[in-house]
Amino acid sequence: MKLWRRTLALSIVITIVFVCYLAGLASDYREGIRFVASGEYEKACEVFIGLDGYRDSEVLAEYCAVMAEYDSFDYASVCRSYHRLKALDIDNEDLSVEVAKTNAEIEALYIHVGGVLYG
Repeated sequence: MKLWRRTLALSIVITIVFVCYLAGLASDYREGIRFVASGEYEKACEVFIGLDGYRDSEVLAEYCAVMAEYDSFDYASVCRSYHRLKALDIDNEDLSVEVAKTNAEIEALYIHVGGVLYG
């Protein structure tokens, strides 16, 4: 009988620890999303990297890294950003729309300055 109680108590403790861990990940994920919404891509990237694969944090980390690079306004990095965004495998519809908008913006920029994105 005592073994059964110990096993039950241990199971409850493990469940509580796991739920707290997931709650912490969810909180960090929301914080990363807030950073993205405010355009703080470098901070968001750090948060998503720290989430180690939670939900779509790996794709979001790559997106944020690309956007931080794009926001640097370095002409050479814009082309690289464009290709990195094109290569992202995105399941999130909202993020997909943002990536498409950014790529359209880059394409318009390159057409305006006579640059070549393809090749």
